[in-house]
Order: sequence, then C-alpha cells, then structure tokens
Amino acid sequence: MKKIITIGGAAVAALAIATIPALSASAVTAITQTATITAAFDYQESSAVSPDGNIQVILDKNNNKVFFAYADSETVVQVSDPFNDFDEPWSAAFSPDGSTLYVSAYSSDIIIVDVASKSVSTTIPDTNPCSENQMIGLSPDGKYLAFNDDCSDTYVWDVTNNYAQVGTDFGTNDDATGIFFPNSTTAYMAEADGSIAVVDLTTGSLTNEWDGNNPSTGSCASPDASVVAIVPDGSIADLQFFNPATGELLGAADLGTDFASGADCAFTGNGKVLVTDWSRTPAAMYVVNAATYEYEETVDVDLGTVVGANYSNSINIMAGCEAFVTGYSGNIAVMTLPSDYCPAAALPDTGASASVIGTSIALSAGLLVAGAIALIVVRRRQHS
Repeated sequence: MKKIITIGGAAVAALAIATIPALSASAVTAITQTATITAAFDYQESSAVSPDGNIQVILDKNNNKVFFAYADSETVVQVSDPFNDFDEPWSAAFSPDGSTLYVSAYSSDIIIVDVASKSVSTTIPDTNPCSENQMIGLSPDGKYLAFNDDCSDTYVWDVTNNYAQVGTDFGTNDDATGIFFPNSTTAYMAEADGSIAVVDLTTGSLTNEWDGNNPSTGSCASPDASVVAIVPDGSIADLQFFNPATGELLGAADLGTDFASGADCAFTGNGKVLVTDWSRTPAAMYVVNAATYEYEETVDVDLGTVVGANYSNSINIMAGCEAFVTGYSGNIAVMTLPSDYCPAAALPDTGASASVIGTSIALSAGLLVAGAIALIVVRRRQHS
C-alpha cells in the first residue's frame, strides 16, 4: 500500500566508501581526476544536484534505491525508504532551499524526501493515467512542479496550493529528456527526438514547440537557460546547441571519432560543456566549447572496478570546482576542473536568492560553478 502521509525520520544505511587515487588528466584543459568513490548502484535514467553543489542524487531505477553522494566528504549514503516507495525512481528535483527532494517514479508516484534526515517523508500516488512518470522539474521559486510521463504528456502542479494541477495536461512530440527554467513562469523541455517545448507554468499550457531532428538521450542548459544542448544518442555525433526561446540552432559540435553514445551533459561556469558516454570503454567524457561550438578533447575517466558495464553515465558540476561522473554500473569519478572553469556567473532575475536557484548551481569559496537551472537529464535507452 502506498503511503500518503508524513512519516518520521528513519535510520540511514551508509554505503562502504573507498577513495582511490587516480592520475587521469587532460593535456589541454588540465582536468584531473583526484579520486574514485566506490559505491554500488545500477544504471540511472537521470540525476540532480543540490543548490549548494554538495549533493548529487543517484537514482538506481533497477534496484529501486536512491542515494546521496556528498562532495565535501566524498561519501555516498542511501536514502531511507521504509515503505519501499522508490518503485523505479526515474528523475529528481530539489526545492530552491535544498531541503526537499521530489522524485518521480516510473510506477506513477511522486516521492518527497526530507534531505536533512535522508528519508522519504511523503508519497503522492497515482499521479497520471499513463502510470509511468519520467522527468520532473521545479521552478526557481519553488511554486511550480512540472513532470512528464511515458505517454509524452506533461503536467504542471502548484506546490503552494496543495499540488493542485494548473491547467490541463498536454502532449508533446516525444518524451522529455530535460526541463529547464529561465524564470519562475516558463519552462523549456528538451525531448527525445531533439525537439524543444516552451511551457507557460502559470497556465499549465504549451506555448511553442520547436521540432528537432537529433535523436537524443540527454540534455543540459546554460546557467541562465538561454542555451540548451542536446546530447546525441549515437546515430550522429553532433552535440547541438539551441536558443530554446526561438528554436534557433546556434551551432553543433562533432564529438569526434571516440564518441559512441552520449548519456548526459553539464555546463561549467565559463561556457564549457562536459558530455558523458554510456557506450565507450574505457570510460570518458568529452569537452566542448559552448561559445565556438567546437569539440576540444576527450578526457579518460577511471571508474575503478565495477561489476557490469564500465561506462560514464550522469555528470554534475559540484561545489569546489569539481564534476562528479557516475558510472553506469556503480562508482563515481571525482574530476577537478581548472580554476578558470569556475568564475562567478550572472543569474537570471527570478525573484529567488542566487544561493537557492536551480539544481545544478554550485557555490564554493566564493566561486560559482553553474550548471543548468533545475537540470534533469533523462536517458531512454538501456544496455542489455
């Protein structure tokens, strides 16, 4: 039976963690790998990072588990789920203050997690007729929760009004791979066929949809969400850059001969884009210049020893000018970025504090490492 009332905190099971020195480096950008965090989990459809850049969410869909990976301690902790509500967790979004995590489950539930206690607090069951929730995102002011399902339908809820639906659900060209917020009333949704939908959150309606031609497995956005990058699924090797407000294709970066099948991406604070690959071994990530739309290099990633496929999967920009790259079958590579990747970046005026805007913005030692606002990246295809 699904739980729909708040429960008390529960004991949290911690994973055994080991930090393994690594020497992987890039001659061009001097990206260095400083550690490999050993942690057991399985394939993820998506990920999220807390507003302060300290917590990466790991969604183990195949084993019905959720983990928090911490940048400050380089440890991983399993979120307590005493009623087994994490039934195929698919994606997640933090509240602006980082205290609450919303997790969408493929079983149709939305699970609410208290971040401080690392435990499930509430579950909202049976949220749509399709019964297969996928991507989820929360507006920068914490008011609007948007999510889509495997029937390519999108829903908008007013969190401040007891999760009342705003408008009516609407269909899009394809299932979403990412949702991004340029402000608190608009959302851009990247889709699996490369399309981009523009959503009015105040009315819960689709206002524009730009048709795409790039089958996609993931997406990410610049700090102000003025540029959306579409990760190719392998049929082509071009990372495409769009203006989501107009649908204009700004440029495309050929990821090179090493590219196999893209998984996830993240914008750094100074206009680089890092892309992971869930079919290339040894594991790697690609570096692209978002200003010139040019591929720069491939950086090897050491994920240590895992049982299963040793590929890079999700990537998040964390506090301390680091990137956490999770493996397809477990472990996390800690990649330290050059200091010039982490300048302060201008944020959109959304009415929210800069310290709490988005789920991919990291603040550390006065430096802002910015990923996409409310970035949720969803991959559709799995390895057999």
